[in-house]
Amino acid sequence: MDLPKNSKSTRIGQVLAATAVALGGTIASVYALNRLRRHHKTQALLDTLPPDTDVGIEDETAEPADDVYNPAQVTDGHTETVALEQMTHEELYRLAQDHDVAGRSSMRKAELIEALRDVDHD
Repeated sequence: MDLPKNSKSTRIGQVLAATAVALGGTIASVYALNRLRRHHKTQALLDTLPPDTDVGIEDETAEPADDVYNPAQVTDGHTETVALEQMTHEELYRLAQDHDVAGRSSMRKAELIEALRDVDHD
C-alpha cells in the first residue's frame, strides 16, 4: 500500500512532532526530579546542623545575619534590609560617601563591602 507523497510528509511531520513533545516532556521531568532530589539532599544536610547555625539562607522568619547592612532604605513606604553583596558598586560607593570612608574612590566592590562592614562594627 503506497501512500501519496503529500500524505507521507504529513505523517512524518506528525511523528516528528509527537517525538519532540515526548522528548520535551522527558527533559522537563528529569529537570524537575533533579531539582527535587537536590532540595531533599539540601534539607537533609540542614537537618543535621545544630538549630542555631546560620547557613545564610534567607526566609521571611529568619533574623538578619551579621553580614547584612540595614541602611533603612524606604521603598514604597516599606523599610527593607539589603545585603551589601547584592548592592551595585555605585550603591556601595554612595553608601561609603555617606559614611565618609577614606579611599573609597579607588576601591573595588569587595573592598567597599569590607570597609562598610568595618565602619558598621565601630
